[in-house]
This record gives sequence, structure tokens and C-alpha cells, in this order.
Amino acid sequence: MAYTEMAGLRVMQMPESNVYHLPETLSLQDGALVEPMAVAVQAVKEGQLQFWDTIAVFGAGPIGLLTVIAAKAAGASKIIVLDLSETRLEKAKELGTTHIINSSNGNSVEAIRAIVPDGVDVAFKVDSSPN
Repeated sequence: MAYTEMAGLRVMQMPESNVYHLPETLSLQDGALVEPMAVAVQAVKEGQLQFWDTIAVFGAGPIGLLTVIAAKAAGASKIIVLDLSETRLEKAKELGTTHIINSSNGNSVEAIRAIVPDGVDVAFKVDSSPN
């Protein structure tokens, strides 16, 4: 992969085998979501999510929200999303999250246990924090 200047623009060059032509029926916006959605679907698959499982998603960014969609499609019964942003938590609620927790409002583990005393079946850490 190399960068070059063409007509005053910085252009990335790569082998044709690394490029996938999107069909005309797929918008560029939808095409941009293919890879992040694949990450979310693979996470749900590797998490061995079972129908009626309870899950926690730590992080309501793009991958976290797509994980919510994939988990809901896979049959999760309770979907708990934790994040610091109220805006992202509201978006998670719009996408089918059953419970939202603002991580800045106390102990997240206690908040989850208030919803599911025995804990969740599967947890997905998709935030950018190192812990």
C-alpha cells in the first residue's frame, strides 16, 4: 500500500485484490458498516451466545451498538449496555437494549447484579479503556 498525490489529493494505492467493488444497490454508508458489523457478528459467534442468554456490552460506540443488534438477532433476552455517554446509551436503548447503565454513576458490577443477581451469561468489552 502506498500513498501518492493526484490532482492535489492524497490517494491511497493498493493491489486490486485488496479492493471490493460495492454493488450499486449498496450505499457507501451501508458499505462502510460491513466490516464493523462483521466484527460484532463474529464477537457474538465466538461468545457462543445462546437463545435467552443475558449479556452485558461494555461500550456503546459503533462496535458496541452493532454488537447489541447482533446479540438481539441471536436471541439475547436481556441486553445491558454500559457507557459514560448518555447520548450513546440512549442510542443503545433505541436499538433494543433492555437496560442501560452509566458507568460513571457508581459500581457497574453492583448495577448489573441488581438486574441479574447471578451475573450475565456473556460479556463483551468493546470500549477503549485498558481495564
